Amino acid sequence: MIRPQSQRRLWRRGERAVAWWLRLRGWQVLGRNVRVGRDELDIVASHAQRGLIAVVEVKSTRGHGRVIDRVDAQKQFRIARAAERLPRAWLASRRLRFDVAVVQVRRWRCRVDYFPSAFDDLRGWGSCP
Repeated sequence: MIRPQSQRRLWRRGERAVAWWLRLRGWQVLGRNVRVGRDELDIVASHAQRGLIAVVEVKSTRGHGRVIDRVDAQKQFRIARAAERLPRAWLASRRLRFDVAVVQVRRWRCRVDYFPSAFDDLRGWGSCP
């Protein structure tokens, strides 16, 4: 079992790796661990040339399991709810996209698997707590 401090370190490394991955591909990271009400968004990034705002959910792991499955419908609902309350200046004339990044953290490096448009806003499909 991973101790809480080790888990936080794993999450931070994964988020840092994804932030760099995005920057290298022309994205501007607007915020990491953005608190919106009672929710938190891992990374919010903007790509001016594409006219996009990406809300990126980061899942870090040391294993090889299907980590992307952790972004279930309930989690997607919470992410969409939080994204709705982002600053209007960030959203001005840009399309909003929900991405997922899975990071395999190794001792010396990280591997980022990035899934653009990983899910749609499910809030119109029924209620989730």
